[in-house]
Amino acid sequence: MHHASDWNAGRPCETSGPALKVLRESGFATVRIDGARRLYSMQTAPLREVDSWLERFRGMWEPRLDALATEIARGKRKRR
Repeated sequence: MHHASDWNAGRPCETSGPALKVLRESGFATVRIDGARRLYSMQTAPLREVDSWLERFRGMWEPRLDALATEIARGKRKRR
């Protein structure tokens, strides 16, 4: 499972448009104008809140997702 702390947050991103607007308007990102560029920064507090809320569901999801990954791997091996 990947958590927000695992991401390479310092990496430049070439994304633009509606997704960034949604992130900004929902408090997950801030924007700073730098000449002709807009520099976005992710806000970790809202992500930690979401991660905390999702924690109670992980025990239910992870075994099923692991089982799905196993079945997908089996299918790939059979096709070889």
